Amino acid sequence: MSNDFMNLSKIKLKDYSSIFLKNNPFPMTLVPSNTPVFTADRSKERKHYEQKLAQLINNNGGSITILKGYYGSGKSHLLYAIKNYVNQNLFNYDNGVLSVYIRTPGNTILNFYQEFISDIAREQLELFAKRILSSYIDNNKKISKFIFDKKMTDPKKDLNENTSKFMEGVMKRDMFDDVLNTYFKELKNNDVLYGLFYLLVPSSSAYAWKWFLGAKLSRSELSTMQLNGNITNGREAYTVFEDLVYILNHIGVKHLVLLIDEFEKLTLLSKNIRETYQDEFRHLIDDFASKILITFAITPYHWTQLIREDNALIRRLSEYELELDYFKKSEMIELIEQYLKHYRTENFKNLEPSNYKDNLYPFSDESLDIMYDASKGASNRILRTCRESIEYIIDKNQNVVTADVMKDVLRVNNNDLPI
Repeated sequence: MSNDFMNLSKIKLKDYSSIFLKNNPFPMTLVPSNTPVFTADRSKERKHYEQKLAQLINNNGGSITILKGYYGSGKSHLLYAIKNYVNQNLFNYDNGVLSVYIRTPGNTILNFYQEFISDIAREQLELFAKRILSSYIDNNKKISKFIFDKKMTDPKKDLNENTSKFMEGVMKRDMFDDVLNTYFKELKNNDVLYGLFYLLVPSSSAYAWKWFLGAKLSRSELSTMQLNGNITNGREAYTVFEDLVYILNHIGVKHLVLLIDEFEKLTLLSKNIRETYQDEFRHLIDDFASKILITFAITPYHWTQLIREDNALIRRLSEYELELDYFKKSEMIELIEQYLKHYRTENFKNLEPSNYKDNLYPFSDESLDIMYDASKGASNRILRTCRESIEYIIDKNQNVVTADVMKDVLRVNNNDLPI
């Protein structure tokens, strides 16, 4: 027996070129990865969000949508698709819109804030920090007095192309203080701005990211960035959220689309905790009424439970209810086509026989009929079954998902059980 724990020669990327795909198009998990995410036409939902986004951008009109749907109807998938569409098409620095997916509201506004930061991600916060500093360099000739590295003749270029060099060559805290006093005097917690900038400093970047996530830093870790304290409770988290929205507004991101999944989790909280959390959400809605489009995704059963409580939040949430149905067969086919199209190899369109040009290849018509009957139109089952079918034929050196292949996949994974 070899002393090697694994045979590395057998570990390699799978080759999907035999079925004219660059890789397996379908998500590994029930909630798809951030990009790319596709969905079928969903005309009712599409028109709704087109109207709400137009209202948000053109009239500063925030709004609330309750997205109701049974488990598997595609709520999470639709939220991801909306997030991707908004961030690919409307996220810019000219009255832009940033969309953020909140995986679960958690138990407190602190949990909500942590999900908000996690979805924005460290890399995006760093880009925000660079944009602030780039604008500062462009508009302040006195930047030179904060630079002690005389080799830095083009600070803006160094900031964007060699951030470490820039941060090592400037008097950081003096420059950061000047940025604060020039642009951000209305911040409630100056640590937010300093935290953004220290994300760009290699020696403190990890600490800054932990601080934004609400992790507890030691006194020495805080002093590395000269921050005053940790984010320890909902009040402090909400202040950081407010300040981030203020900073985003300053750099050109005027609106937020908040997509809050699993809102039914609120029904699991004790009455006192739930009422406190609902009141915090009410304040968020009121404070940002003209800046935020919010969607709360919830099952119909749990929504019925929530609306029994006549409180200020529930009255605000009842503005618009959108019922999400399971996919029709035509919508399932459209969904599969979009995923396959995005991952096609270049030579797909030139191959014969003609059935290779079918947009649904390698799925046969019979296999799709079987899959639809088994999934009942539940998007999570459709995507999972498509992925497993692709893996099945690649592993067995086949090139078509036949009816028998589909039956085998469903049998192995119990996907043919009633929903």
